[in-house]
Amino acid sequence: NMMKQAGYKTYWITNQQTMTKRNTMLTNFSQQMDEQFYLNNSRAQNSREYDDNVIEPFRRVLNDPAERKFIMIHLLGTHMKYEYRFPSEYEVFKDRKGLPDWATNDQVAVINSYDNAVLYNDFVVSTLIKSLSAAKANSLMVYFSDHGEDVYDSPGHAVLGRNEGKPTLPMYTIPFFVW
Repeated sequence: NMMKQAGYKTYWITNQQTMTKRNTMLTNFSQQMDEQFYLNNSRAQNSREYDDNVIEPFRRVLNDPAERKFIMIHLLGTHMKYEYRFPSEYEVFKDRKGLPDWATNDQVAVINSYDNAVLYNDFVVSTLIKSLSAAKANSLMVYFSDHGEDVYDSPGHAVLGRNEGKPTLPMYTIPFFVW
């Protein structure tokens, strides 16, 4: 609302589900924007809706003639289940190479899926940056995650995902950058 009051046309582009109870608040926020793009209508957390879904709508918004734009892009990113967050061509990490000796075979599979999801997320974010750069507009991009994931990183190597009731450092150590 502040950006609209400042004269910006506002956009919400999301690849997260908007049809579930836990996303009701986010859907409410998104509906306050001038335009919304809901790209993932699955109710299943393990759907294969890849984040490159946001690239084409982002490019369309960049071409919108509005003079001032505020664009919010909401990615699935590296949410669990990690194996559903990247297409097969991004399955690069497949073995124990570079992984610690303590990792069980089951943990290795999860860690590799998480690393592949991060690799794919990097591709999506870098593509968005390239699209913004190509637009040659006076622009700024801020990227951050709303939470981290503990992928067996904490002492004991038994924690996976996030748990607000029992937080670990990896759950709150998030990527953040300004371009």
